[in-house]
Amino acid sequence: MVKNIVITPGFLGRPEPIYSLSEIDIDESVATYGVGLTPKNKYTSLSKKYSFGEEYLRNSHLIEMWINEEHSGLAAISFSNYELGDGDDAEIFIATLDFVALDTKLRGKGVSSYLAEQCGYFAASAMLQHMLINNIKKCALIFTADFESDGGERFFFNMIEFTDQALNIGAKVSKLKYTLEAETDSLQWVFSSKGPRVKRKSTK
Repeated sequence: MVKNIVITPGFLGRPEPIYSLSEIDIDESVATYGVGLTPKNKYTSLSKKYSFGEEYLRNSHLIEMWINEEHSGLAAISFSNYELGDGDDAEIFIATLDFVALDTKLRGKGVSSYLAEQCGYFAASAMLQHMLINNIKKCALIFTADFESDGGERFFFNMIEFTDQALNIGAKVSKLKYTLEAETDSLQWVFSSKGPRVKRKSTK
């Protein structure tokens, strides 16, 4: 007998090479990432490895990273939206980077930028999907995070640049409009953008 099943969408990215400089040579590693692939019975071991509370794992979307097939980092992003009145012309979509953690032995090897890129694309995809499903033509994305370290804020704003790149392309394809605002509690860096951006014609 055939039965319908409900599957929570997950995704495994294509393996990609990452290069880093060592004292004597160029090291090559293979990185890949996944979304929604970790079973709940693995949450406790992950929280111990990266020293964070399990509540983030249960209430956020996990973007995980493997380097040479070894679990090497993860980030958690949660989403919400703010309902506006009838007189407002744009919905507000809120994304929060709840935490990010990397294996300490991989610091300085370029893996942080790889994970930031995947997180940025994932956040942009989530917003565009929300707009398309709900027939929203204009949306304001507010991306927030609360970090005490400069390294955390650098990761956040690296991720935001990738988010903006992906949103700009997706908005053009889908004929949508967006604004993107990003800041952290320290207000050390603030990012603002809107799109889709029109490519200027050459004057030559």
